[in-house]
Amino acid sequence: MKKILTVFAGALALCFAGTSCDYNEDNFEGLQDGTVATDIRTVEYTLTDADYATIANNSSNKTNAEAAGSDALAELAAIGTNKYFSSAEEVEKYVPAFLANSFPYLDNTSAVIVSYKTPVNLPEDMQALKAAKTYTVSADDYKKVWESETEFQSYVTPSTLDKLAGALSSDGLEAGDYVVVTYNYSEEEPSTGDDEPSTPDTPDTPDTPDTPTSEYTSVLGTAVLNDTVEVKGYISAVSTMGPILTDDGGSVLLYDKNNAAYPALKIGDKVTVSGTMGAYKTGLQIDASKGAVVTVTGTTDKVTYPTPTELTGEVMNTMKDRTENEPSLFVKVTGTMKVSESNGYFNYNLEIEGASGCSISFYGATPEVIAQIKDGETATLYGYLTGITGSSTKYFSTVCVSINEEPAIDNGNDEPETPTTDINTTIAALNAMMTSTKTTITEEYIFEAVVLNDVAGGNYSFNNLYLQTEGATTAGNGLVVYGSQAEPSTLGLNKGDKVKVTLYKDLAQLVLYSDMYEVTGNQTDTWCKIEKIGTAALTPVVVTPSQLKAYQSMLVTVKDATVADAGTWCTADAAASHKMTAAGESMTVYVKKNATDFVGKNFIATTGDITGIVTLYKGAEQLAPRSIADVAAFTEGGALAALYASRAAVQSEKRYGYYKWDGTAFSAVDINVVQPSDYAEMGQTYGSFSDPAQDQYIPKYLNKEYPYAMEGKVAHVAYRCYKNNTTSWDVDEYTYDGTTWVKTIYFATATAQFRKANGNWKLDRSVTIDLTVEDEACVAFYQACTNWVYDNVDVAAGATPRADAGNILTSSKIEISKESPIYWVSSYGNNEYYSGASAYYCNMDWRCPNTKNWSAYAAEQFNGKSNDEVLAFWKQNTITVFDAVLEAMYPENTPENFAYATITFIAYTGSDATWTITFNATDTGVFEYAEDSLKQL
Repeated sequence: MKKILTVFAGALALCFAGTSCDYNEDNFEGLQDGTVATDIRTVEYTLTDADYATIANNSSNKTNAEAAGSDALAELAAIGTNKYFSSAEEVEKYVPAFLANSFPYLDNTSAVIVSYKTPVNLPEDMQALKAAKTYTVSADDYKKVWESETEFQSYVTPSTLDKLAGALSSDGLEAGDYVVVTYNYSEEEPSTGDDEPSTPDTPDTPDTPDTPTSEYTSVLGTAVLNDTVEVKGYISAVSTMGPILTDDGGSVLLYDKNNAAYPALKIGDKVTVSGTMGAYKTGLQIDASKGAVVTVTGTTDKVTYPTPTELTGEVMNTMKDRTENEPSLFVKVTGTMKVSESNGYFNYNLEIEGASGCSISFYGATPEVIAQIKDGETATLYGYLTGITGSSTKYFSTVCVSINEEPAIDNGNDEPETPTTDINTTIAALNAMMTSTKTTITEEYIFEAVVLNDVAGGNYSFNNLYLQTEGATTAGNGLVVYGSQAEPSTLGLNKGDKVKVTLYKDLAQLVLYSDMYEVTGNQTDTWCKIEKIGTAALTPVVVTPSQLKAYQSMLVTVKDATVADAGTWCTADAAASHKMTAAGESMTVYVKKNATDFVGKNFIATTGDITGIVTLYKGAEQLAPRSIADVAAFTEGGALAALYASRAAVQSEKRYGYYKWDGTAFSAVDINVVQPSDYAEMGQTYGSFSDPAQDQYIPKYLNKEYPYAMEGKVAHVAYRCYKNNTTSWDVDEYTYDGTTWVKTIYFATATAQFRKANGNWKLDRSVTIDLTVEDEACVAFYQACTNWVYDNVDVAAGATPRADAGNILTSSKIEISKESPIYWVSSYGNNEYYSGASAYYCNMDWRCPNTKNWSAYAAEQFNGKSNDEVLAFWKQNTITVFDAVLEAMYPENTPENFAYATITFIAYTGSDATWTITFNATDTGVFEYAEDSLKQL
C-alpha cells in the first residue's frame, strides 16, 4: 500500500476529512466535540526491530498482559524476541500504548498507519534462529578452552575450537535457544617456548619485495552471459548510451541509454559495479536499467588503453558474422567519415576501404565527438567496439575515445612511460596541516602506514584506527583515523598490517581534536578507502613519560616503569587508569573495560618495561598496552611471563558461530555464517550488509561456498544487517534452482490504521480520502480517473492505446495527438466527460448543459437526454470510476485491514457543492459501492 501512496506523491496518505459517518460515531465517540485541534496529521510509520522490543516492554502493555494471564505475558514477550506480530489481534491490543508514547503531540482525529511484519508459514526453527541471542567469548571462557588460569590465549585454534561449546555460559537460556557467538580465531597454534628455537637460515640474497596487487579486479576478462559480477574498475570512455567500464581483465559497455541512471560518470572515475552480465548484438554489457549498482569510489588521472586491434576491411569482413558474445574490444580504424539524415535523425559512420557490407558506427556519439565528425574527411578512430548490429549491412558499434589522436597506450608505445606511484603524502605532512578547526580537504591524499591496533587484545576505542609511518622513530608520525569506515575489526586489519589509505577530496576532514591528530568524515559519506597491501615489522620507540604526547598515536616503550601497588588491569564493566613512574616522571596507563586480553587479569607491584600505543583523552596523554604481552613484566613470573607471552602471541581474527542450547549442553549449528572476512571480500566496509543489499550479495556468497551445488540444495545464511539505524543478526533461507540461489520469503508486510479520539489510540479500519483540497494528491486521483476512462472506455470505442496502458496511477496527463479521434477524454488529456472527473479543476464537472466543452462524441451520446438524465449518467459512472481507482490504489487491501473507504469531493454544477461516497471492502483488492452512500453534504 505504501508503494501505491508513493506513486501519488505521498499526499494521498489517507487524508482524513472532517465528515462523520456511523462507523466513526460508533467507534470514536467525541471525535468532533468542538475542541480546536492544533496538530492533526496522518503519519505513515514502519516498526523497526527495536520498536517490537519497546512494545513488549511497555508498562501499560505489561499490566494488561499480567491481568490477562501467563499466556498473554508469553505472547507479549514473544513480540519483542521475534520482532513481528503473529496476529492482527496482537496489533490491535499492543500498538496503541506504543503510539501514545511515540506520538504524544498529535491531537484528536490524527491517524498513524503502522506497517508491521507478520509471519507467513514461518517454521518454528527459523523463528528460533532469527531470535538468536548474542554472546561474546570472555577471558574466563578462553581459560576454560585452554584449561589454564595463566597460560591461556584470547582466541581459539583448530585444536581447541571443539572445546568452545563446553566453555560457553548458558545463563538466561532455555532449551532450544540459539546463540550467535563472537570469538577470536587463529589458524596458528601458539608456541609455549618449550621447543629449542632453531637458527634462522641466512638468505643468500635479499627477498624480492612483493609486487603490489592491483586495486582493480580482473572480472571482465572471464565473465560470460548471465554471470553475476562485482567489478572494481574505472570509466575509460563515455557515450550517450552509457560509459565503458574497464578493469584489469577487459572492458564492457555499462549500457545506460541517455545516461539516465548514471549521468555524472566521466573518464577517470573509479567505480565499483555490481550487476548481471548481459549481451546485445554479440557484445557483452551490464544493463544499468536492470538493477546494476554503481558506486564511485574515487578518481584517477591516469587512464591508459591497451594496444588497439586495427580494423582493416579484411578484418571486418571476417568479424562481421561473429556469433559469440564478447567484451568490448579497443580498436583503431581509419576510413572516410559519413554523415546522413533519416527522419530527422543523424547517423555518423566511418566507411572502410575493402569492407564489404559493413561499416563503423559512432555509437552514442557525444556532442564533443559529433563536433569532430566532418562528412567526407578521412579520419582515424580509436574506440571500443561494443557490438555488431544490422542485417544486410553490418554496423560495428564503436564508442569513440579519440579521433586522429592516439590516446595513452599502456605498454603499446615505443617508449613506455616510467611507472609512477599514486602515494602523494605522509602522516607527518597531514599532521602539519591540522588545526583545532575541522577542515575538509580540497584534494585527494594517499599515504601508506602500519596498523597499531591489536584487535584480539581489544584495548582500543571502537572506530579508532591507529596508524604509524613504517619504521618511524621521530615524533609526529602517528595519527588516528576515526569513524565506522576505519574500524579495524570490520576491515579485517590487525597490528603489523601495512595499509594504503585514500582520503577523498571534499569529504575527508583533518582536525587537531583535543590536541589529537585525527582524520575523519561524515558518517553518511564514503570519505576514505583503506586497503591492506602487506605486513611490516613494528619496533617500539623508546621514550620517557614526558615525551608521550609528542609521540601520540605511535608505538612506544617506556623502560623501567614502576607501579607501586598491585591491582587488576580492568573488568568487564569498568575501565581502569593506573599510575606508573619512570625516570622520575609520572604517566597514566589506560585499559578500557572488557578489553579481551586484560579482563580480570592482575598485575603485581614491580618495575619493568611497558609497551603500548600513545593515546590522548581530553588532551592528556596516556599509554594503552595492546595485549598482555605488552605488560608481561608486571605479571607473576616477570621475565619468564614476558618470554611466554611474546612467543605465544599470534595474529587472530574475529569470527562468528551459531550454537544451540538443548538444556544440558551446547552444540555447534550447521549454518552458513557470513564472517568479517567475507564482508571485507564483498566490499562491505562496516562488517555488515545495509538492508536490502544482503539480497544482492548473499547469492554470490553461496556461489562461493557451494560451487558445485545441485538443484534443490537448501542453505541457511546468518548475517549482520544494518536496518532502521540498528545493526543486528538475521537469518534467511535460500534454495538453489539449478542456476541461481533464490531466497525463501517467510514474512509479509501488513498495515493497520490507528486513529486518536478522546486522547486514546484505537484501530480504525476505514480509509477517508479528502479531495476537497486542491493539491498534488487531488490532481493524481482525478488523473487516475481520466486514465481509467481512456483505457477502458475510449480505447474500446476506437482510441489509440496509451504507452502506459493499464497503469492508471500516474500523474502525467494523457498525450493525445491532433489526428486522434476524441471520445470521452478531452483533447487536453486531463479531464473526461464519462463521469466528469477533472484533474485540471480538481473536481467533478457536472454542469448541465455544457455542450460547448463536451467533445462531439460526448455531445452525441447525450443528445436527447434531459439534464437530470445526464447527471444520473455521471453519478452512476462516478461510482464505477472511483471504484476502479480505489482498487488500483489498494490492490492488497483486505476487509480485515480496511473495512471501507470514504471519498469526499467537490462537484461543480454552476457552484461548488461537497459530496461523499463510500465503498465497502469485500475481498482482497476489491471494493463495492455502499448503497445510497453517494450524497451531497
